[in-house]
Amino acid sequence: MTSKTIIFHIGHGKTGSSALQSLLAKNHEALKQHGYLYPYHSNFKNATRGFVSAGNITPAKDPDWLQNQVVSVVNTSNEYHTFVYSAEALFNRLAPLFQQYRHLPKSWSIKVLLAVRNPIEMMASHHQQAVKRGGYSGCLKQFMEEQNYKVRALHNSVRVLERLEECGIQYSLANYSKVRMGITEFFLDEMGLAGLINASQEREKLVNRSLSAQELSLVAFINTVFGPKVGFRLSDSFVNELPSIKADNLYIEQGDVDALIRNNTEALLQVNKRLEVGMGLTFDYVPTVSSDIQKSLNDEQVEIARNLLFGVSERRKRRMQGLKGE
Repeated sequence: MTSKTIIFHIGHGKTGSSALQSLLAKNHEALKQHGYLYPYHSNFKNATRGFVSAGNITPAKDPDWLQNQVVSVVNTSNEYHTFVYSAEALFNRLAPLFQQYRHLPKSWSIKVLLAVRNPIEMMASHHQQAVKRGGYSGCLKQFMEEQNYKVRALHNSVRVLERLEECGIQYSLANYSKVRMGITEFFLDEMGLAGLINASQEREKLVNRSLSAQELSLVAFINTVFGPKVGFRLSDSFVNELPSIKADNLYIEQGDVDALIRNNTEALLQVNKRLEVGMGLTFDYVPTVSSDIQKSLNDEQVEIARNLLFGVSERRKRRMQGLKGE
């Protein structure tokens, strides 16, 4: 039976995944000529433009994604020796791989690629993502309190690494906070693609950047007044159309920093045991602005803003219809 390698890049979030996915999508056809298949996905339309994308596999919509989106492709594509899948959604949906790994052909080599990030940075990124794509409108302090000062991705990373080790699945681990822009090169090298793809293609344009403090405040306001769908569209427009705007780290009070350290130290130590010396996670975090975003508006404020903004929108619509009728 022909030997095949299957690589799963699983994120996690805000560790350079979109930049890697953009490169892989742009080089889809070239990779095929060298025996690598990065299976086509509808997300390629955004990925090839350097926009926010979700990789080339959709585990959230398919509980048996391993059989339906991977095994079926590998079994019918003998012209390729390596199959590459990338999706942050895999990070929390690896159960099919853990359950079925022992039953996959012995000639198949499985490798999982995972990036982690300094915990306080990651907590701030979780808050950003909640505002950008989840309709959240609260400040960072409120978000941390609601999370009980536990960095979800860090604790989940420990569980993922333990399960990979229990199953005997090969993995590579990187600390995004240490390598930053070099994360793409790291993963391309782990995939065996360092000589085939030029990572500098994405250097001139950041992919799926974080928001500035002003943008974050505006999206949080829009989430409150107009709802999450409008906030989602606005944040994606900022990220896709203005990729060079510098992101901000919001201010965190010392008491909150202390709580983050208390609730995440053990998980940090567990991850660091698996990272190379000098590449470990730390609790370093440097604010770039002197304040957090404003707290959510109260109900009366929301009603005033909604009435005003919807009124402006309706008057503009009527004015445009009147001009068309002239």
